[in-house]
Amino acid sequence: MLFLTRLVRAFAGMGLLVAVAAGTARAGEIVWDTDGACATGLACNSTARTFLGSDGTTKVVAKAWSLAGGLSGVAEGADIGHWLGWGLGVINEGESGTSPNHAVDNYGRFDMVAFFFDEVVDITAASLRSIWTGSHYGDTDISVWIGTETVMPDLTGATLTSLDAMYGGHFDNTGPRETRTAYFNADGEAGNFLLIGAQMASADRDDFFKIKALQAFAVEAPPDGGGGAVPEPSSMAVFGIGVLGIAALRRRRARVSAQ
Repeated sequence: MLFLTRLVRAFAGMGLLVAVAAGTARAGEIVWDTDGACATGLACNSTARTFLGSDGTTKVVAKAWSLAGGLSGVAEGADIGHWLGWGLGVINEGESGTSPNHAVDNYGRFDMVAFFFDEVVDITAASLRSIWTGSHYGDTDISVWIGTETVMPDLTGATLTSLDAMYGGHFDNTGPRETRTAYFNADGEAGNFLLIGAQMASADRDDFFKIKALQAFAVEAPPDGGGGAVPEPSSMAVFGIGVLGIAALRRRRARVSAQ
């Protein structure tokens, strides 16, 4: 049953990506200040934090996860912390929560932050703050997944392999030991689910950073009146559309790192 659910969800997401690419265009840019205050009256604790975009309407919910047992391990829930002036970090089950362990890091376990937007957007960048480790600043190398979901997914038990299968693979964006904005090639990144992790690599496990902001473009409604709202799959027609989207998803994997 879990496999079937993920299969339907994946094809629904692929179909939406095709629709976005074929029938919509970019609108205004939106910034979510994850270094600032949570959206008033919405979830804001160690389990989930909600932020309102600069457009005044589009919200994003953030939750934390970590891969226990290294790259071959499985995802477990973690606490998502907020440090004013620094941004969002992760405290997993293997950490004390003291600096620099409350960063998004890949020292021991591999930390990840999941973002669920209430509308489909064209995701373009994330602002990362390098964290002092006690002897040097941490790297800001990240692994990124982008897809579509109807609700914030429960990633418990997911593996690196299953995450790639669910979201068409991931791409890496590497940077120096300094605060930077990580740009994801601007086109072809439409979705409402974003997963940012410390780089999933067996070597150079020295990433320590917090997430200060996200950037995206709103998606304009096509002429038929559709829009960026998250859809509910209603028929097996979604399956056919999803198949057409596989090729497009595979072409997204080649990326270049940019400042």
